[in-house]
Amino acid sequence: MARAYGDNSVDKLLQAGANRVVNPANIGGARMAAFALQPHVAEFVDVVMHDGSLEFRLEEVWVPQGSPLDGQTLRDARIRDRTGALVLAMRNEAGEFMTNPGPDVKIHAGHILIAIGTGSQLEALSQSIRL
Repeated sequence: MARAYGDNSVDKLLQAGANRVVNPANIGGARMAAFALQPHVAEFVDVVMHDGSLEFRLEEVWVPQGSPLDGQTLRDARIRDRTGALVLAMRNEAGEFMTNPGPDVKIHAGHILIAIGTGSQLEALSQSIRL
């Protein structure tokens, strides 16, 4: 992880070995734009990620080899019914995101599920993946 002070240094930092480069000025500008264009969405995400005043959290859950969910579709896994957590996105082994995955999308070992829920719901999701 590296911090960039300008757009011209991003490529240099990646070439030097950084896996991720953060430019605080760009992030700040994007957040300001989000608050101007979609204030309720931006505030919700801000509260969920940083405030803690809502019960909800966003978390990533890695699906290990041997998981009972490996090979199941989201429909068959019944994650929402069994845990209360909602899967917002999935990331495959190649690092590609699938947002708002449909019920026929299969879960595979090595996938990362991006989910939202209460602490107990997300804990139930983690447990169901590892049982």
